[in-house]
Amino acid sequence: MYRALQLPVPLVAYTVLHRRRPEVPPDDYRSTMIEMHRLVAAEAAAAADSVARAADEQALREAQRLQGALLHFLETPMKRDKEEVAKNILESVRRAAGAEAGPKPGLAGSRDALLAIPRGSKGKPLAAPFNRGAEYLAGLGFAGPDEVWESRFFVHGAANLDLLEHVVRDRIGIDASAHGRHLGEFTGFVSAAHNLADARSWGPDRPADGSGHEVVVWFAKPQVRYAEFRGALAVLLDDLMRDGTCRAAAVWQRKLGLGSGEEYQLRCEVADHGKALGLARSLAERKLDPVLQTAIVRQGRMALGAVVA
Repeated sequence: MYRALQLPVPLVAYTVLHRRRPEVPPDDYRSTMIEMHRLVAAEAAAAADSVARAADEQALREAQRLQGALLHFLETPMKRDKEEVAKNILESVRRAAGAEAGPKPGLAGSRDALLAIPRGSKGKPLAAPFNRGAEYLAGLGFAGPDEVWESRFFVHGAANLDLLEHVVRDRIGIDASAHGRHLGEFTGFVSAAHNLADARSWGPDRPADGSGHEVVVWFAKPQVRYAEFRGALAVLLDDLMRDGTCRAAAVWQRKLGLGSGEEYQLRCEVADHGKALGLARSLAERKLDPVLQTAIVRQGRMALGAVVA
């Protein structure tokens, strides 16, 4: 489908927001989530291997069928000719099957982060964008100053969302220790799926050193054409990377009808919390393209994220 319609295979983030129950120790909750990510990655790899083996077996059967049909028309072929024909046909069928199969099955990566609203000594958000961020999270069911967990699982193409669902529901199941434990440890649950719309130096793997901080801005598209909007976002990503503060930057767009929350997210990765706070403040005061000034600076809803698993 992607090739026929000349569409790029999207990188999709399946995102879940959840919150630790007050009685659950933070380290216990983090251990549960680390184990969940390990289980999902292992079972997704096993499922992908099963898909690859099935495709290879199908290709072999088809190659054998074609070989028999072709050799029927050959005049007294020598044995080595038969072997060469079989080899060439099998390679051709495998190439054709791979080209038509679409995105590679499996999990591209995952990460967990804690979303927080920076607050002053009196408990109020430090700036208006953070206040809007607090209101946004409250509207999704996460009111109050407690941190919100954000679990993100990355896959190539929408078909892998089905694979991810199969892994969690059927291969892991609620009886698995980490999954069942998590069901009793969290409160609140909101999910959504987003396509990676544009990015600079971003990848689905967690930072190599296991750390990472993000500035997250949720926002809506203004009343402009998509081409103009995407062009303005591309310029913004270039500018953010040129500043040298961001080590990666990305814009995500919610898949049509899949999930709650604003349609767009701007996410900028930095090295530490201090740089994240500094970048957030500069974004709140930045002069952007008029297309983005209202959407991001005046109406954007902001939070800080810290990668924890």
